[in-house]
Amino acid sequence: MKKKGFKKALAIVMAAAMCLALPGIGTYAEELPANIGVAPANIIISATENLLEWKSSGVLEVYGGTQVPPTHEAYVKVELQQKNGTSWTTIKTWTDRDSSYAMVSSYYAVMGEYDYRLKLTHKAYDSNGNLIETITKYSDIV
Repeated sequence: MKKKGFKKALAIVMAAAMCLALPGIGTYAEELPANIGVAPANIIISATENLLEWKSSGVLEVYGGTQVPPTHEAYVKVELQQKNGTSWTTIKTWTDRDSSYAMVSSYYAVMGEYDYRLKLTHKAYDSNGNLIETITKYSDIV
């Protein structure tokens, strides 16, 4: 009887300890910047970045970046999309392709009564120009 009670008490203490540890993990994850994505499961692309925010009345700042090792070429396609009803329409597109890091940085004037987001296509090419990897991501909606 005492052995059963001890096991039950031990199980309760361990469960409580696990529950107390979980909020710390969640808090740490929330402190990471939302606009930087490090993807260890990717083959070649080591980092992706995006930013879409209002800079002034009717002007959006647009940023997208793709990082790969120096032995490869990075490509980024940034599409500014506007929400029309329930669908998204691309209204402006920028691209860049370069060794190690491809980047788009721009400002764009829009009408403020719509929702906007970025659709980002990140690609990695080998030294022969062969496509190795593609990742598609979306920014936050502003």
